Amino acid sequence: MDYFVIGCIVVFIYIYLGYRLWKYCEEEYGYNIFGISTILKGIGMFLCGVYGISTESIVLMGLSVIFFLWLFISTWKGTNFLIAIIAFSFQLFAVITVIELLNKITKKLK
Repeated sequence: MDYFVIGCIVVFIYIYLGYRLWKYCEEEYGYNIFGISTILKGIGMFLCGVYGISTESIVLMGLSVIFFLWLFISTWKGTNFLIAIIAFSFQLFAVITVIELLNKITKKLK
């Protein structure tokens, strides 16, 4: 089987599982794990982490850890510990997707 097809299937399953987790959190806890505040915290964590590693800045890496803890604790407070752990990978995927979409939009506007 072609690796592209396998990759598409894996991404589809991952997105479907993220949707099911989001739906479960909405129904059981009334908490949106992909809300705008979650995305903004994730973007802050991601950008501070990337720039902190590339510039070897302890301050930016520390700020990235603070954003991570803020994101994790707010998700944990809204749901439960297990869901907060599982949701983190889905939230990071959503953040990377949003950053890529914003990059494409800004390139099209230039």
